[in-house]
Amino acid sequence: MRQLDTCDFCADAADGVYEVVPASVAGESRRLALCADCRATLQSVVDPLLDAAPEAESESESESDPEPNPDRDQRDDADADTSKSADSAAESGDDEDGIVIESGSGDKQEGAEDAEDADDGQAERRPSGYGQVIRLLQNRDGAMPREDLRALATNAYDLGGREFEDAVEAAVENGDVEESPDGLRTT
Repeated sequence: MRQLDTCDFCADAADGVYEVVPASVAGESRRLALCADCRATLQSVVDPLLDAAPEAESESESESDPEPNPDRDQRDDADADTSKSADSAAESGDDEDGIVIESGSGDKQEGAEDAEDADDGQAERRPSGYGQVIRLLQNRDGAMPREDLRALATNAYDLGGREFEDAVEAAVENGDVEESPDGLRTT
């Protein structure tokens, strides 16, 4: 059974368990243990999506008008062509609003500058144990040798060796931690 006393995102003390998706939305309910900050952040992301969902449903209901109309039938054929091109655009990752969804499997032959530019738009990678490693380092005044941090993190948070390494690598990549000859420290 999972622990409900820590936030599922940042591992701080949780304020409570919250329904992420309201009951009015079809599908399974999702509950998360969240602190106040993460709850506000998640709510600021989810609310616009939920507000947009009823608009999309009302548009699709108005388009399914059962009355036969010759002019409408001609428009439906044109709409079908448009929707086919929209479907193919969705498959290729393009959206009508100009939003491009990248699958992350881009060409490896492109230059290093292209790889850096692609990373600018991607979300930070935060593997399991990330928050705990950051918190341990934030509670230290100076740098902490990697092996000392590994021993502390694996014992205090029951992190595995690979889990610890993934968390540290991600923290360094994200710029939250810097590695120096003295050890690891938060930036």
